Amino acid sequence: MNIEGIDSSWFWAAMGCIMLLVELSIGGVGFLLGAGAAALIMMLITMAFDLSWTIQWTLYTVLAIAITIVYWHFFNPSKIKTEDPLLNNPVGRLIGTKVKLITPLENGTGKVQISDAHWTVKADIDLPAGAVVEVVDHDGVMLIVKAG
Repeated sequence: MNIEGIDSSWFWAAMGCIMLLVELSIGGVGFLLGAGAAALIMMLITMAFDLSWTIQWTLYTVLAIAITIVYWHFFNPSKIKTEDPLLNNPVGRLIGTKVKLITPLENGTGKVQISDAHWTVKADIDLPAGAVVEVVDHDGVMLIVKAG
């Protein structure tokens, strides 16, 4: 179907490419993936069949919704299971680590160094600098320690 001199297959090809490029530029999280893929499928359909614009837009809408549902159901990154429950919790990975205080624990707070980072720690007791403590929990970016 030709509208104002534009072949519909070229229209769908351009729309599909534009949507997929925008998807890639925003980080590829899947917002436009279904719409872009549906547009490219519409390009193939309109190359094979002469359809009115009304039918094309209806078919495009159905395809875009179906592809988006399939993507989010089967390929949604938040549904990917991992054997490591602390994969995206770097502070949680520190639980169980034993380190030396670089400053004394006074009024329940002090500092430790783990790798190249300095961490604020808190505990129920005061301890001198150099005492070994064990990370038992965290409160945001503050580590909770006990004498180790």
